[in-house]
Amino acid sequence: MFRGLVVNEWLKLIHKRRFVLTTAIFLAFSLYSIGNAYYWNYVKHPPKAPAVIEQELRSAITNTNKKLATVKPGSEEWLSNTEYLTDQKLNLEEQGAIKNGQWQVVAKKRIAVLEKRISEKEAAEKEVGWEYEELAKNKYYLAHNITPEWMYPGKVGGVEGVYSVFGSGALLLALMIVLMVADIVSGEMSDGTVKLLLTRPPGRWKILTAKYVTAVTSTIALVMVGALITLALNGLVFGIHDYNQPEAVGKKYIAKAVQNELGITEIRPFADGSGVKAIPRWQFGLAILGLLLIPLITVATLTFAASVIFNTPLVGMGLMTAALMGGVIFEARMGSSTLLLANFVTYLRLYAYLVTGSPVEGDPISPVNLAGAIAILVAYCLVSLAAAYAVFKRRDILV
Repeated sequence: MFRGLVVNEWLKLIHKRRFVLTTAIFLAFSLYSIGNAYYWNYVKHPPKAPAVIEQELRSAITNTNKKLATVKPGSEEWLSNTEYLTDQKLNLEEQGAIKNGQWQVVAKKRIAVLEKRISEKEAAEKEVGWEYEELAKNKYYLAHNITPEWMYPGKVGGVEGVYSVFGSGALLLALMIVLMVADIVSGEMSDGTVKLLLTRPPGRWKILTAKYVTAVTSTIALVMVGALITLALNGLVFGIHDYNQPEAVGKKYIAKAVQNELGITEIRPFADGSGVKAIPRWQFGLAILGLLLIPLITVATLTFAASVIFNTPLVGMGLMTAALMGGVIFEARMGSSTLLLANFVTYLRLYAYLVTGSPVEGDPISPVNLAGAIAILVAYCLVSLAAAYAVFKRRDILV
């Protein structure tokens, strides 16, 4: 009986063409995002030929050596230029490895350089940035015998389009879910068809649960279909040559008290690389997809509750759209305020916990970890569902 109710709700959803419409919108967005990524990576900034890169690296090494001869050894400027010189020499060796195929030698040298640099910076309580991720990636190359992506000159990362779509499309997906779910209950209340449904044997809670299950499963289906569309388009444009390449995850930031140039103590974020590791890109993509689904299901739940509480679809749709856009504006106004952690729109970037440890842009130090963020979203779902069931149970619909 319950399964039949869910199937019936899905049939109504398909009949209204909301699912088809939202999928079509996402297809158009994917085409635009992947096309834009292709334009920026191949048209606006086309990959350089290896000979050109090698010439630029040699020129940079020569100029840096000249600069080092004019600065005081041991000074900050000298240290910065020395690091830059070391990196450029390794980059030049990479160009040689492209020709002879001996990338393992370069990877081992880079690991040694990075480990020494990280150790020195941590001992001096200096900030460590990209070095943690680069170290994890190079160790992954050697451990899994994966040819580094820099060995493929002229090719842009095969997941460039995927990042472009899902990195900037979370808000659009949320708005499409509002469009799809907003009238799942209120639409039938406004046109009176819910009265016919309630005259049948299933209780109100079963009918409402079937509608909620449909709202959640349609959200999951929309994201999955969107992911498949994006992967297919991305494969056609960029190819699928690097889905086994590593991505570094696990970096987070901690607060440290340091003295600035004026001798004043201030709190600054410092990267903590103790948990950084590399995972294959396909696994990284699945993790992003999973962490994207959680806040989107929360949006579907809030929209479902609005559809129950308000009799007309336009009211629920308008309120949820206003809540999403208001949340975006609130983020922009509040900057890095802790109040943002109570804003469910902030967690549309839940996947940011993978790489920065915080979903708040501009504030890498979050007092709420990933488990806490998920707990906040679950709380939103539970409170909104409790309100929806209470209102639906007490409402006199048959009058």
